[in-house]
Amino acid sequence: ISMAAAAVRLASQLFEDLHTVKVLFVGAGEMIELVATHFAAREPKLMAVANRTLERGEKLASRFGAQALRLAELPERLHEFDALVSCTASTLPIIGLGAVERALKARRHRPMFMVDLAVPRDIEPEVARLSDVYLYTVDDLERAIEDNRAARRNAAEQAEAIIEVHASRFISALGQGDA
Repeated sequence: ISMAAAAVRLASQLFEDLHTVKVLFVGAGEMIELVATHFAAREPKLMAVANRTLERGEKLASRFGAQALRLAELPERLHEFDALVSCTASTLPIIGLGAVERALKARRHRPMFMVDLAVPRDIEPEVARLSDVYLYTVDDLERAIEDNRAARRNAAEQAEAIIEVHASRFISALGQGDA
């Protein structure tokens, strides 16, 4: 499972129906494009792309029928979105604790799902302490992906054991038929 698929899977665990979710993508690079593709397949209520340069944000947004906004608009628009996925090349966090606190207050503490795929981080780590925020980082997604791989390996081993038992029974039944 890719990071993009893992992000969508986590969002679908938090929200009952992704058709009702408003998603904001921060950045307009390859990773955001991939995550947006996965989210678009689930047909969220609204998608938007916030980018430092509006032109690049508009280009990506047009591919998904999404809105485009400038990164500078983020603080006053953050409360509009249920889910946020960020991956920029910024060397400093661009989404701070104060902005998220104000957004939660405006949302009347409806939960927010946030995924920070940037290294270094786009979202201040203190945001994770807020009770109405579900913040996941690259490290969290890597753990989820590895857990999924382990579960698939385990399921494959169980399937092989079941096949071996049934194959042995079948061969034994064939041998009894010959006698």
